[in-house]
Amino acid sequence: MSASNPVDTNASGSGATPPRKPSMIAPVVVVLVIGLCATAAVVAASIYYSVDRGDVARLARINFDAPTELAKNFTDADNDLIADPPSDPSKLLDPEVLIFTTLGSDLAQEEEIWKDFVDHLSKVTGKKVELQVRRYQSQPDLDDIREGRTHIQSLNTGMVPTAVNLAGYVPVAVMANAEGKFGYEMEILVPRDSPVQSPKDLKGKSLAVTSPFSLSSYRAPVVLLESEFQLVPFRDYQLLNAGMQEHAISGVAQRRYAATAVANDYMKRILERSDIGPDAVRSVYKSRSFPPAAFGHTYSLKPELAAKVREAFLNFDWKGTSLEKGYQAADQRKFVPVNYKDDFAVVREIDAKLKALADRKN
Repeated sequence: MSASNPVDTNASGSGATPPRKPSMIAPVVVVLVIGLCATAAVVAASIYYSVDRGDVARLARINFDAPTELAKNFTDADNDLIADPPSDPSKLLDPEVLIFTTLGSDLAQEEEIWKDFVDHLSKVTGKKVELQVRRYQSQPDLDDIREGRTHIQSLNTGMVPTAVNLAGYVPVAVMANAEGKFGYEMEILVPRDSPVQSPKDLKGKSLAVTSPFSLSSYRAPVVLLESEFQLVPFRDYQLLNAGMQEHAISGVAQRRYAATAVANDYMKRILERSDIGPDAVRSVYKSRSFPPAAFGHTYSLKPELAAKVREAFLNFDWKGTSLEKGYQAADQRKFVPVNYKDDFAVVREIDAKLKALADRKN
């Protein structure tokens, strides 16, 4: 298409219309359209892009350049695999305001859900508590934990070992049902009418994943598909980044993705508060149980304060609170103590297998 209007070359004499100056409007419009298209392509690519073949190797470098045991600057006198408090009293933290970071997607929503617990935590510790929200699939700032810029943290399952080893994170509690049972299973979901009946049927297809720091929606499915079904990523199936588990589940329901892997406790919460009907998706695989997201604190809290934080979690009565309402769809009813050495052994096992898989691909 021409960028300027044609000139009448047959016009002559003093009455002829002088040639027009080339219009700049059309080129500007073209540039704007191209720019908008490019922006749209970038946005689309951020939601639907095929994970690069080097991604598993990069994942290994991100998470396994770190030691598989406590970093050398920590001590572990009782061999519980968790950092002891600093021996130097001047390095112990006793802040006036406790910074509590939790997982979520909407600050206002999470503030409402956690309001009663935050009030309880403040009362037990005698400290003002500030709630901060971090997205489920985002990487926590380990420096903030290690340096004590945040004091109490909720971390997704896959990040707990890395945070323990590198940042001195101390897991204290997890959410459980009324009987005290905790844990979730990783499930592989497909559209209701999909021909896929088993994970082995994913050969030649794609799997929607989220953050490499997520156990249920990245690490575990990559490892389990290889170890149980001999499906190797990029050779037998492709990985697509869905960004968030909500997007992955809705993408499967709307048949944009052939399959996705999710934590079924979180899946229940998503289906409860969204317009995705439970009949829109179907599970073709359920893993063994993994520990859920952990709640803990930085190792450098003053021991007396750390004990009060632990007490606040373990003696909080959920009945009739905003926290009970927020987690009732996932059947979470209480906090129970967690033993990192035993309860997270399965997570460390997945990490070791993923490292071995990445090493074989290099």
